[in-house]
Amino acid sequence: MKYDFKNLNIPKEKRELYNQRILNCIHTGNLHGLTNEDIYNCYTGDGGLHGLEFKDYSSRARYSQAKKEIENGQFFTPHTLCKMIASDLLNIGFNHMVADIACGIGHFANHVPNEANFYGCELDRKSSTVAKFLYPNANLTCDDMKYYKISDGFEMDYVIGN
Repeated sequence: MKYDFKNLNIPKEKRELYNQRILNCIHTGNLHGLTNEDIYNCYTGDGGLHGLEFKDYSSRARYSQAKKEIENGQFFTPHTLCKMIASDLLNIGFNHMVADIACGIGHFANHVPNEANFYGCELDRKSSTVAKFLYPNANLTCDDMKYYKISDGFEMDYVIGN
């Protein structure tokens, strides 16, 4: 595990501000005292920040569609679940090749012993920026998963995700 999980409780009303500040720090190269571990623990993504309310829609399907358009279906797999899957259940080793084609900021990458053997794809540019910052030796792309391709003849030991 590269970064320790701190189980911080970031209030919903502060999530967007924290996310923006983290992205600004990454873009400017001035972390203002933040560590990579702080970024790993504090960046929460866009999930749930849409401000939409079910009561404003005629059906669950319409509400769900509106959320998808804003969030791109973004949902970060909880840190503890990533650890359980990658470390405890799969026992991913140093030489295992691992892919997550909807990797977010790389919660699964955090539990791969050899970062260079992690392959990830993320549609959301902000999450992809954070992932590339946190895991500079991983093989990460910012693209739609339907276009993601690993070199011909190249095999993964595990494909994981939510």
